[in-house]
Amino acid sequence: MAEENFSILYDDEYLRVIFLEQQNDSEELIITFGDMLLEAEGYCFFADQPLRKLKLPAIGFVAKEAHWYQRSSMLAAYKVLMPILGRFSRRILYGGSMGGYAAIKFSKLFAATHVVALCPQWSIDPAEWPGERAGWEGNFRDYMQGMSIKAGDVSGDIYVFADKFDDKDYRHFLKIKNSIEHVNFVNVPFVGHHVTGVFAGTSKLQELFYACVHNDMRGLYLFSRNTRKSFGFYAQTVQDLALDRFPNLFAKRVIAAQSPPGDVRIMPRIVSTLKDNNRAGDAKALVDQCFARLHIGDSSGSILFMCCVMLGEQVVLVGHHGKVLAVDAASMQLIQVDRNYRPWQFPICVNPRTTSHIWTVQQEHNIFIEACVDNRVSLGYGTTRDTMEVELVPCGRGRFYVKNNGRYLCAEPDGKVMLNRPDAQAWEEFHFEVL
Repeated sequence: MAEENFSILYDDEYLRVIFLEQQNDSEELIITFGDMLLEAEGYCFFADQPLRKLKLPAIGFVAKEAHWYQRSSMLAAYKVLMPILGRFSRRILYGGSMGGYAAIKFSKLFAATHVVALCPQWSIDPAEWPGERAGWEGNFRDYMQGMSIKAGDVSGDIYVFADKFDDKDYRHFLKIKNSIEHVNFVNVPFVGHHVTGVFAGTSKLQELFYACVHNDMRGLYLFSRNTRKSFGFYAQTVQDLALDRFPNLFAKRVIAAQSPPGDVRIMPRIVSTLKDNNRAGDAKALVDQCFARLHIGDSSGSILFMCCVMLGEQVVLVGHHGKVLAVDAASMQLIQVDRNYRPWQFPICVNPRTTSHIWTVQQEHNIFIEACVDNRVSLGYGTTRDTMEVELVPCGRGRFYVKNNGRYLCAEPDGKVMLNRPDAQAWEEFHFEVL
Protein backbone atom coordinates (compact mmCIF):
# COMPACT_ATOMS: atom_id res chain seq x y z
CA MET A 1 0.00 0.00 0.00
CA ALA A 2 1.26 3.48 -0.87
CA GLU A 3 1.43 5.20 2.52
CA GLU A 4 2.11 8.79 1.51
CA ASN A 5 -1.62 9.70 1.56
CA PHE A 6 -2.44 7.76 4.72
CA SER A 7 -2.05 8.95 8.30
CA ILE A 8 -3.17 7.63 11.67
CA LEU A 9 -5.27 10.28 13.41
CA TYR A 10 -6.22 8.34 16.52
CA ASP A 11 -4.93 5.13 18.10
CA ASP A 12 -5.58 3.51 21.48
CA GLU A 13 -6.06 -0.01 22.82
CA TYR A 14 -9.57 -0.27 21.36
CA LEU A 15 -9.63 1.77 18.17
CA ARG A 16 -7.52 3.03 15.30
CA VAL A 17 -8.62 5.79 12.92
CA ILE A 18 -6.85 6.37 9.59
CA PHE A 19 -7.21 9.32 7.24
CA LEU A 20 -6.83 8.89 3.48
CA GLU A 21 -6.20 12.37 2.13
CA GLN A 22 -6.64 13.12 -1.57
CA GLN A 23 -5.26 16.11 -3.42
CA ASN A 24 -8.52 17.36 -4.88
CA ASP A 25 -11.39 19.70 -4.10
CA SER A 26 -13.92 16.99 -3.30
CA GLU A 27 -16.78 17.99 -1.03
CA GLU A 28 -17.44 14.32 -0.33
CA LEU A 29 -15.92 12.38 2.57
CA ILE A 30 -16.34 8.63 3.01
CA ILE A 31 -16.26 7.34 6.61
CA THR A 32 -15.95 3.56 6.86
CA PHE A 33 -16.24 1.17 9.78
CA GLY A 34 -14.56 -2.24 9.72
CA ASP A 35 -16.25 -5.47 10.72
CA MET A 36 -15.12 -7.78 13.52
CA LEU A 37 -12.78 -9.71 11.19
CA LEU A 38 -10.74 -6.70 10.07
CA GLU A 39 -7.51 -6.40 12.02
CA ALA A 40 -5.72 -3.15 12.82
CA GLU A 41 -2.61 -3.53 10.68
CA GLY A 42 -0.73 -0.43 9.59
CA TYR A 43 -2.88 1.90 7.50
CA CYS A 44 -5.44 -0.70 6.42
CA PHE A 45 -9.14 0.01 6.86
CA PHE A 46 -12.40 -1.15 5.30
CA ALA A 47 -12.55 -0.38 1.53
CA ASP A 48 -9.25 1.53 1.67
CA GLN A 49 -7.91 0.45 -1.73
CA PRO A 50 -11.07 1.06 -3.79
CA LEU A 51 -11.38 4.50 -2.19
CA ARG A 52 -7.75 5.27 -2.96
CA LYS A 53 -8.26 4.27 -6.60
CA LEU A 54 -11.41 6.39 -6.80
CA LYS A 55 -9.46 9.33 -5.32
CA LEU A 56 -12.08 9.80 -2.61
CA PRO A 57 -10.95 11.23 0.74
CA ALA A 58 -11.83 8.84 3.53
CA ILE A 59 -11.63 8.18 7.24
CA GLY A 60 -11.47 4.56 8.32
CA PHE A 61 -12.41 3.28 11.78
CA VAL A 62 -10.84 -0.06 12.73
CA ALA A 63 -11.98 -1.81 15.92
CA LYS A 64 -9.26 -3.73 17.76
CA GLU A 65 -11.83 -6.05 19.29
CA ALA A 66 -15.44 -6.98 18.55
CA HIS A 67 -16.90 -4.15 20.65
CA TRP A 68 -19.41 -2.85 18.07
CA TYR A 69 -17.79 0.57 18.52
CA GLN A 70 -19.30 0.92 21.99
CA ARG A 71 -16.10 2.02 23.68
CA SER A 72 -15.59 5.60 24.82
CA SER A 73 -12.82 5.77 22.22
CA MET A 74 -15.44 6.73 19.64
CA LEU A 75 -16.14 10.09 21.26
CA ALA A 76 -12.45 10.73 21.86
CA ALA A 77 -11.71 10.01 18.19
CA TYR A 78 -14.59 12.20 17.05
CA LYS A 79 -13.11 15.22 18.85
CA VAL A 80 -9.83 14.69 17.01
CA LEU A 81 -11.65 14.46 13.67
CA MET A 82 -13.82 17.56 14.02
CA PRO A 83 -11.47 19.92 12.09
CA ILE A 84 -11.36 17.48 9.16
CA LEU A 85 -15.10 16.78 9.15
CA GLY A 86 -15.87 20.48 8.77
CA ARG A 87 -14.15 20.56 5.37
CA PHE A 88 -16.73 18.27 3.72
CA SER A 89 -20.39 19.04 3.08
CA ARG A 90 -21.33 15.50 2.02
CA ARG A 91 -20.47 12.66 4.37
CA ILE A 92 -21.16 9.04 3.45
CA LEU A 93 -20.89 6.47 6.23
CA TYR A 94 -20.19 2.94 5.01
CA GLY A 95 -19.73 -0.44 6.68
CA GLY A 96 -20.69 -4.10 6.75
CA SER A 97 -22.02 -6.26 9.61
CA MET A 98 -20.58 -4.73 12.82
CA GLY A 99 -19.38 -1.85 10.65
CA GLY A 100 -22.84 -1.50 9.11
CA TYR A 101 -24.29 -1.16 12.60
CA ALA A 102 -21.77 1.58 13.42
CA ALA A 103 -22.49 3.44 10.18
CA ILE A 104 -26.15 3.80 11.18
CA LYS A 105 -25.61 4.16 14.93
CA PHE A 106 -23.17 7.07 14.62
CA SER A 107 -24.65 8.76 11.55
CA LYS A 108 -26.01 11.68 13.59
CA LEU A 109 -22.74 12.10 15.46
CA PHE A 110 -20.93 12.54 12.15
CA ALA A 111 -23.78 14.52 10.54
CA ALA A 112 -24.03 11.97 7.73
CA THR A 113 -25.84 12.89 4.54
CA HIS A 114 -25.95 9.24 3.42
CA VAL A 115 -25.47 5.87 5.13
CA VAL A 116 -24.70 2.64 3.27
CA ALA A 117 -25.01 -0.33 5.64
CA LEU A 118 -24.46 -3.92 4.50
CA CYS A 119 -26.19 -6.64 6.58
CA PRO A 120 -26.01 -4.54 9.78
CA GLN A 121 -27.11 -5.53 13.27
CA TRP A 122 -29.66 -3.59 15.29
CA SER A 123 -28.33 -4.78 18.66
CA ILE A 124 -26.62 -7.86 20.07
CA ASP A 125 -27.79 -7.14 23.62
CA PRO A 126 -29.84 -10.23 24.65
CA ALA A 127 -31.98 -8.03 26.93
CA GLU A 128 -33.24 -6.17 23.86
CA TRP A 129 -34.33 -9.44 22.23
CA PRO A 130 -36.76 -10.96 24.76
CA GLY A 131 -37.78 -14.44 23.63
CA GLU A 132 -35.52 -14.26 20.56
CA ARG A 133 -31.90 -14.79 19.67
CA ALA A 134 -30.04 -11.87 18.17
CA GLY A 135 -26.97 -13.78 17.07
CA TRP A 136 -23.44 -12.74 18.01
CA GLU A 137 -24.39 -13.10 21.70
CA GLY A 138 -20.95 -14.49 22.40
CA ASN A 139 -19.50 -11.05 21.61
CA PHE A 140 -21.81 -9.15 23.94
CA ARG A 141 -20.24 -7.43 26.96
CA ASP A 142 -21.89 -5.58 29.82
CA TYR A 143 -20.69 -2.18 28.59
CA MET A 144 -22.79 -2.73 25.43
CA GLN A 145 -26.11 -2.70 27.30
CA GLY A 146 -28.81 -0.71 25.51
CA MET A 147 -26.72 -0.52 22.34
CA SER A 148 -29.67 -0.73 19.93
CA ILE A 149 -30.06 1.75 17.09
CA LYS A 150 -32.60 4.42 18.04
CA ALA A 151 -34.31 7.20 16.13
CA GLY A 152 -32.17 9.81 17.86
CA ASP A 153 -28.98 8.17 16.59
CA VAL A 154 -29.53 8.62 12.88
CA SER A 155 -29.00 11.25 10.25
CA GLY A 156 -29.17 11.35 6.46
CA ASP A 157 -30.59 8.91 3.93
CA ILE A 158 -30.21 5.37 5.24
CA TYR A 159 -29.70 2.46 2.82
CA VAL A 160 -29.62 -1.10 4.15
CA PHE A 161 -28.59 -4.04 1.97
CA ALA A 162 -29.34 -7.54 3.28
CA ASP A 163 -30.60 -10.97 2.27
CA LYS A 164 -34.32 -11.16 2.98
CA PHE A 165 -34.06 -14.95 3.13
CA ASP A 166 -31.36 -14.86 5.81
CA ASP A 167 -33.53 -15.05 8.92
CA LYS A 168 -31.05 -13.46 11.31
CA ASP A 169 -30.03 -10.54 9.10
CA TYR A 170 -33.58 -9.78 8.04
CA ARG A 171 -34.85 -9.74 11.64
CA HIS A 172 -32.15 -7.19 12.45
CA PHE A 173 -33.27 -5.07 9.51
CA LEU A 174 -36.91 -5.19 10.66
CA LYS A 175 -35.80 -4.00 14.10
CA ILE A 176 -33.90 -1.13 12.48
CA LYS A 177 -36.92 -0.27 10.32
CA ASN A 178 -39.19 -0.18 13.37
CA SER A 179 -36.75 1.99 15.30
CA ILE A 180 -36.07 4.83 12.87
CA GLU A 181 -38.37 6.99 10.79
CA HIS A 182 -37.29 6.00 7.30
CA VAL A 183 -34.88 3.47 5.83
CA ASN A 184 -34.40 2.29 2.25
CA PHE A 185 -34.06 -1.48 1.93
CA VAL A 186 -32.47 -3.32 -0.99
CA ASN A 187 -32.75 -7.09 -0.99
CA VAL A 188 -29.64 -9.10 -1.90
CA PRO A 189 -31.20 -12.59 -1.92
CA PHE A 190 -29.48 -15.94 -1.53
CA VAL A 191 -26.10 -14.62 -0.43
CA GLY A 192 -26.61 -14.90 3.34
CA HIS A 193 -24.31 -12.77 5.47
CA HIS A 194 -21.92 -12.29 2.54
CA VAL A 195 -23.23 -8.99 1.15
CA THR A 196 -19.90 -7.27 1.83
CA GLY A 197 -18.09 -9.79 -0.34
CA VAL A 198 -20.70 -9.51 -3.10
CA PHE A 199 -20.23 -5.73 -3.29
CA ALA A 200 -16.42 -5.76 -3.07
CA GLY A 201 -14.48 -4.01 -5.83
CA THR A 202 -13.68 -0.52 -7.04
CA SER A 203 -16.22 -0.25 -9.86
CA LYS A 204 -18.96 -1.76 -7.69
CA LEU A 205 -18.27 0.70 -4.89
CA GLN A 206 -18.40 3.62 -7.30
CA GLU A 207 -21.74 2.45 -8.72
CA LEU A 208 -23.13 1.80 -5.24
CA PHE A 209 -22.27 5.26 -3.90
CA TYR A 210 -23.52 7.02 -7.03
CA ALA A 211 -26.93 5.33 -6.87
CA CYS A 212 -27.30 6.01 -3.13
CA VAL A 213 -26.34 9.69 -3.42
CA HIS A 214 -28.87 10.13 -6.25
CA ASN A 215 -31.55 8.04 -4.50
CA ASP A 216 -31.76 5.79 -7.55
CA MET A 217 -33.68 2.87 -6.08
CA ARG A 218 -34.23 1.19 -9.43
CA GLY A 219 -30.51 1.45 -10.10
CA LEU A 220 -29.80 -0.13 -6.70
CA TYR A 221 -32.16 -3.04 -7.40
CA LEU A 222 -30.38 -3.66 -10.71
CA PHE A 223 -27.02 -3.30 -8.98
CA SER A 224 -28.02 -5.92 -6.40
CA ARG A 225 -29.22 -8.33 -9.06
CA ASN A 226 -26.20 -7.99 -11.33
CA THR A 227 -23.55 -8.18 -8.61
CA ARG A 228 -25.01 -11.16 -6.77
CA LYS A 229 -25.39 -13.17 -9.99
CA SER A 230 -21.66 -12.84 -10.60
CA PHE A 231 -20.90 -14.04 -7.07
CA GLY A 232 -20.14 -17.78 -6.84
CA PHE A 233 -21.82 -18.24 -3.46
CA TYR A 234 -25.11 -16.97 -4.91
CA ALA A 235 -25.28 -19.67 -7.59
CA GLN A 236 -24.50 -22.36 -5.02
CA THR A 237 -27.20 -21.11 -2.64
CA VAL A 238 -29.86 -20.98 -5.36
CA GLN A 239 -28.87 -24.47 -6.46
CA ASP A 240 -29.12 -25.84 -2.91
CA LEU A 241 -32.50 -24.16 -2.41
CA ALA A 242 -33.87 -25.63 -5.65
CA LEU A 243 -32.59 -29.08 -4.71
CA ASP A 244 -34.18 -28.84 -1.25
CA ARG A 245 -37.59 -27.70 -2.47
CA PHE A 246 -37.90 -29.40 -5.86
CA PRO A 247 -35.48 -32.37 -5.90
CA ASN A 248 -37.26 -34.31 -8.65
CA LEU A 249 -37.54 -31.32 -10.95
CA PHE A 250 -33.92 -30.35 -10.29
CA ALA A 251 -32.68 -33.86 -11.10
CA LYS A 252 -34.75 -33.97 -14.30
CA ARG A 253 -33.28 -30.66 -15.46
CA VAL A 254 -29.75 -31.86 -14.79
CA ILE A 255 -30.41 -34.95 -16.92
CA ALA A 256 -32.11 -32.89 -19.65
CA ALA A 257 -29.11 -30.57 -19.81
CA GLN A 258 -26.89 -33.61 -20.48
CA SER A 259 -24.25 -32.03 -18.30
CA PRO A 260 -23.30 -32.72 -14.67
CA PRO A 261 -23.67 -29.95 -12.08
CA GLY A 262 -20.71 -27.68 -11.50
CA ASP A 263 -20.66 -28.49 -7.78
CA VAL A 264 -20.00 -32.23 -7.33
CA ARG A 265 -20.98 -31.99 -3.65
CA ILE A 266 -24.66 -32.14 -4.58
CA MET A 267 -24.22 -35.32 -6.63
CA PRO A 268 -25.13 -37.73 -3.76
CA ARG A 269 -28.48 -35.97 -3.39
CA ILE A 270 -29.12 -36.06 -7.13
CA VAL A 271 -28.14 -39.74 -7.31
CA SER A 272 -30.44 -40.54 -4.39
CA THR A 273 -33.35 -38.71 -6.04
CA LEU A 274 -32.84 -40.47 -9.37
CA LYS A 275 -32.47 -43.85 -7.70
CA ASP A 276 -35.72 -43.34 -5.75
CA ASN A 277 -37.44 -42.57 -9.07
CA ASN A 278 -36.12 -45.75 -10.73
CA ARG A 279 -33.63 -43.81 -12.85
CA ALA A 280 -30.43 -45.45 -11.66
CA GLY A 281 -29.21 -45.66 -15.26
CA ASP A 282 -29.41 -41.88 -15.61
CA ALA A 283 -27.60 -41.49 -12.29
CA LYS A 284 -24.84 -43.82 -13.44
CA ALA A 285 -24.40 -41.88 -16.69
CA LEU A 286 -24.23 -38.63 -14.75
CA VAL A 287 -21.53 -39.99 -12.43
CA ASP A 288 -19.55 -41.12 -15.49
CA GLN A 289 -19.71 -37.57 -16.86
CA CYS A 290 -18.41 -36.25 -13.54
CA PHE A 291 -15.53 -38.74 -13.61
CA ALA A 292 -14.61 -37.39 -17.06
CA ARG A 293 -14.01 -33.98 -15.45
CA LEU A 294 -12.33 -35.27 -12.30
CA HIS A 295 -9.11 -33.69 -11.08
CA ILE A 296 -7.03 -36.42 -9.47
CA GLY A 297 -6.44 -35.69 -5.79
CA ASP A 298 -9.57 -33.55 -5.54
CA SER A 299 -12.05 -34.42 -2.78
CA SER A 300 -14.75 -34.67 -5.45
CA GLY A 301 -13.32 -38.08 -6.38
CA SER A 302 -14.29 -39.51 -3.00
CA ILE A 303 -17.78 -38.04 -3.38
CA LEU A 304 -18.22 -39.74 -6.75
CA PHE A 305 -17.01 -43.06 -5.33
CA MET A 306 -19.65 -42.80 -2.61
CA CYS A 307 -22.27 -42.14 -5.29
CA CYS A 308 -21.28 -45.45 -6.87
CA VAL A 309 -21.66 -47.18 -3.50
CA MET A 310 -25.19 -45.72 -3.31
CA LEU A 311 -25.93 -47.20 -6.73
CA GLY A 312 -24.36 -50.55 -5.88
CA GLU A 313 -21.93 -50.07 -8.74
CA GLN A 314 -18.18 -50.60 -9.02
CA VAL A 315 -15.70 -47.99 -10.23
CA VAL A 316 -13.04 -49.40 -12.54
CA LEU A 317 -9.94 -48.31 -14.39
CA VAL A 318 -10.36 -48.02 -18.16
CA GLY A 319 -7.35 -47.81 -20.46
CA HIS A 320 -6.66 -45.91 -23.66
CA HIS A 321 -8.31 -48.61 -25.81
CA GLY A 322 -11.58 -48.61 -23.86
CA LYS A 323 -10.92 -51.87 -22.00
CA VAL A 324 -11.26 -52.47 -18.26
CA LEU A 325 -8.13 -53.24 -16.25
CA ALA A 326 -8.44 -56.59 -14.44
CA VAL A 327 -6.61 -59.51 -12.86
CA ASP A 328 -6.89 -62.96 -14.45
CA ALA A 329 -7.11 -65.42 -11.54
CA ALA A 330 -5.98 -68.35 -13.71
CA SER A 331 -2.71 -66.77 -14.84
CA MET A 332 -2.32 -64.14 -12.07
CA GLN A 333 -1.68 -61.54 -14.76
CA LEU A 334 -2.96 -58.04 -15.39
CA ILE A 335 -5.23 -58.04 -18.43
CA GLN A 336 -7.74 -55.87 -20.27
CA VAL A 337 -11.34 -57.12 -20.45
CA ASP A 338 -14.69 -56.07 -21.88
CA ARG A 339 -17.49 -55.05 -19.54
CA ASN A 340 -19.00 -58.53 -19.82
CA TYR A 341 -15.89 -60.11 -18.31
CA ARG A 342 -15.64 -63.77 -17.21
CA PRO A 343 -16.11 -64.98 -13.61
CA TRP A 344 -12.36 -65.56 -13.09
CA GLN A 345 -11.49 -62.04 -14.23
CA PHE A 346 -11.56 -59.39 -11.52
CA PRO A 347 -11.64 -55.64 -12.34
CA ILE A 348 -9.11 -53.41 -10.61
CA CYS A 349 -9.69 -50.08 -8.95
CA VAL A 350 -7.80 -47.40 -7.00
CA ASN A 351 -8.78 -44.65 -4.61
CA PRO A 352 -9.15 -41.23 -6.31
CA ARG A 353 -6.19 -39.80 -4.40
CA THR A 354 -2.82 -38.88 -5.83
CA THR A 355 -1.23 -41.78 -3.94
CA SER A 356 -3.19 -44.97 -3.47
CA HIS A 357 -3.30 -48.73 -3.12
CA ILE A 358 -4.83 -50.82 -5.90
CA TRP A 359 -7.10 -53.76 -5.39
CA THR A 360 -9.67 -56.06 -6.90
CA VAL A 361 -12.94 -57.09 -5.27
CA GLN A 362 -14.60 -60.50 -4.92
CA GLN A 363 -18.02 -60.69 -3.26
CA GLU A 364 -17.48 -57.63 -1.06
CA HIS A 365 -14.07 -58.89 0.13
CA ASN A 366 -11.05 -56.72 -0.62
CA ILE A 367 -8.24 -58.58 -2.34
CA PHE A 368 -5.24 -56.29 -2.71
CA ILE A 369 -2.36 -56.43 -5.14
CA GLU A 370 0.80 -56.83 -3.10
CA ALA A 371 3.24 -56.52 -6.00
CA CYS A 372 3.45 -56.44 -9.78
CA VAL A 373 6.45 -57.40 -11.92
CA ASP A 374 5.83 -56.57 -15.59
CA ASN A 375 2.29 -57.96 -15.72
CA ARG A 376 2.38 -60.72 -13.10
CA VAL A 377 0.82 -59.95 -9.73
CA SER A 378 0.76 -61.38 -6.23
CA LEU A 379 -2.33 -60.85 -4.12
CA GLY A 380 -3.12 -60.21 -0.45
CA TYR A 381 -6.38 -60.18 1.48
CA GLY A 382 -8.28 -57.77 3.68
CA THR A 383 -5.96 -54.86 4.51
CA THR A 384 -3.91 -52.25 2.69
CA ARG A 385 -0.89 -52.93 4.89
CA ASP A 386 2.11 -54.08 2.84
CA THR A 387 0.19 -53.75 -0.43
CA MET A 388 1.31 -52.16 -3.65
CA GLU A 389 1.18 -48.39 -3.67
CA VAL A 390 0.86 -46.37 -6.86
CA GLU A 391 0.96 -42.70 -7.75
CA LEU A 392 -1.81 -41.27 -9.91
CA VAL A 393 -0.30 -38.61 -12.16
CA PRO A 394 -2.93 -36.26 -13.67
CA CYS A 395 -2.72 -35.76 -17.42
CA GLY A 396 -5.89 -33.71 -18.04
CA ARG A 397 -9.45 -34.41 -19.20
CA GLY A 398 -10.16 -36.58 -16.15
CA ARG A 399 -7.33 -38.94 -17.10
CA PHE A 400 -4.18 -40.00 -15.28
CA TYR A 401 -1.10 -42.21 -15.43
CA VAL A 402 -0.52 -45.04 -12.92
CA LYS A 403 3.09 -45.01 -11.68
CA ASN A 404 5.03 -47.34 -9.39
CA ASN A 405 8.77 -47.21 -8.65
CA GLY A 406 9.44 -44.96 -11.63
CA ARG A 407 7.55 -47.19 -14.09
CA TYR A 408 4.21 -46.49 -15.76
CA LEU A 409 1.37 -48.94 -16.29
CA CYS A 410 0.64 -49.45 -20.01
CA ALA A 411 -2.47 -50.90 -21.69
CA GLU A 412 -1.23 -52.28 -25.02
CA PRO A 413 -3.46 -52.67 -28.11
CA ASP A 414 -3.24 -56.49 -28.04
CA GLY A 415 -4.81 -56.64 -24.56
CA LYS A 416 -1.62 -56.98 -22.53
CA VAL A 417 -0.97 -54.78 -19.51
CA MET A 418 2.62 -54.08 -18.50
CA LEU A 419 4.13 -52.12 -15.63
CA ASN A 420 7.42 -51.36 -17.36
CA ARG A 421 7.24 -48.05 -19.25
CA PRO A 422 9.85 -45.42 -18.28
CA ASP A 423 7.79 -42.64 -19.93
CA ALA A 424 4.06 -41.98 -20.20
CA GLN A 425 2.19 -41.42 -23.46
CA ALA A 426 -1.29 -42.24 -24.80
CA TRP A 427 -1.26 -45.98 -24.00
CA GLU A 428 -0.40 -45.17 -20.39
CA GLU A 429 -3.55 -43.07 -19.88
CA PHE A 430 -6.36 -44.38 -17.66
CA HIS A 431 -9.64 -42.98 -16.38
CA PHE A 432 -12.46 -43.96 -14.03
CA GLU A 433 -15.79 -45.36 -15.22
CA VAL A 434 -18.80 -46.84 -13.49
CA LEU A 435 -19.01 -50.53 -14.40
